[in-house]
Amino acid sequence: TFMSSQLAPDAKATAVAVDLGGRVAVLPVLFITGSAQHLGSAMKFGTNTSSLPMVVRGGVAGDLLSGRIRLAGDVVKPSDAGMIIQAGGEVTQAVTGEMSVCARGGWRSVAPKGGNSGISAGGGLVYRFRVPVGRGDSEDAAGVRDVLALSAIRMDYAWNPLGELGTAHWL
Repeated sequence: TFMSSQLAPDAKATAVAVDLGGRVAVLPVLFITGSAQHLGSAMKFGTNTSSLPMVVRGGVAGDLLSGRIRLAGDVVKPSDAGMIIQAGGEVTQAVTGEMSVCARGGWRSVAPKGGNSGISAGGGLVYRFRVPVGRGDSEDAAGVRDVLALSAIRMDYAWNPLGELGTAHWL
């Protein structure tokens, strides 16, 4: 990623960074993950240098009951703050052959300033088409293959208390 910041006409800085991550399946239903974000150069404004906010994280996720329950947890270490522990889960229930609903909840060890907990909650609805919309195998006159096919629509909602900032609702 190339970044550029200009605080004033004579105060401009640039930096280059990369994010790396990976996931390993330990078992068919158990995964270990890791990532490092913002690895790269510092931004220099004249004689002042500012490092990018590097974040290292590692986690584990697993599925239970044929994927109906998913549990996950991770440890996050920002370069400019203490360690954060996060955990969450999601339960999915089929309503019809095409539609399912899910409920999820989460917790993090660091609550927002002014908040009394690090909890969040949410839910969602997934509609899977019996036959994908768009075949994904047609070619146009230039010989370019159509690779997009719509197989599902998902709508999610999340409630996240943000302490002094109030409550965030995400749709």
